[in-house]
Amino acid sequence: MACEASYTHVAAPYVARVATPTAVLDPHVAAAAMARLRGTTYDVPMSVHELEGPAFIERRFAGERLAPSASAPEGFWSSFHFAADAPSAITAARSALQDVLLGFYDFKTDELFIRRGPGSSDLQRFVLAHEVPHRLGVALRQGQSFDETFAQTALIEGDANVMAAAYLALEAHRSVGVAIARVRDHFRTMSAAELASLAQMPASIANAPPLVRAQLEFPYVDGTSLATALYQSGGLALLNAALAHPPVSTEQVLHPEKALPGFGWV
Repeated sequence: MACEASYTHVAAPYVARVATPTAVLDPHVAAAAMARLRGTTYDVPMSVHELEGPAFIERRFAGERLAPSASAPEGFWSSFHFAADAPSAITAARSALQDVLLGFYDFKTDELFIRRGPGSSDLQRFVLAHEVPHRLGVALRQGQSFDETFAQTALIEGDANVMAAAYLALEAHRSVGVAIARVRDHFRTMSAAELASLAQMPASIANAPPLVRAQLEFPYVDGTSLATALYQSGGLALLNAALAHPPVSTEQVLHPEKALPGFGWV
């Protein structure tokens, strides 16, 4: 499963329908509840759309040659000898992302898009709950390097997972702390094949080159570990502080102790 916030919008025609996933989870109710948790408000409702697979992919990648979150500049691949044929690796990355991506939020148009298709109701609920915090959080600020941008992406996606877990736990009258820890552990232990199976999508994630898999998984697996560590150390207040002053390197994501009070960037 993959969800993301989209920071680039290129106008292009697409067929959209106002979503009716309210039987699964009402995104506006969730947004209002998460805003209260976050210490802010949800005053202006966002637009929510549910699209069939092809229309969803067309809207997400409208006008883009490559998927931004799945492809660094070709120099990133070739400079470090990660792939003998960088274009092929990037193509594999885009194919894998298209197969596993289930939702995204566009900051510029204030629209949340959900991919209609296979998936359990629990998965659909989590996808919606994951996307809502992107509207309540901050837009990705382009870093000075790929590493810095990638680190910020990990924090944003990890924060969305933590907020989704917190909201769904409160809705079910369960322990928030336990729910967040379980989501972290779940992402840590999932293999690439299990990731594809969970989303009931083709197995291109499992079959992609190892670096492609790692690049797609890092924001959700390691980003969730980082966000969980921040929450456990200082609650949502510390997560808010981290979003206001995001990490500048993937080292800080991989080593949460570098992000905690007294250890560096927060």
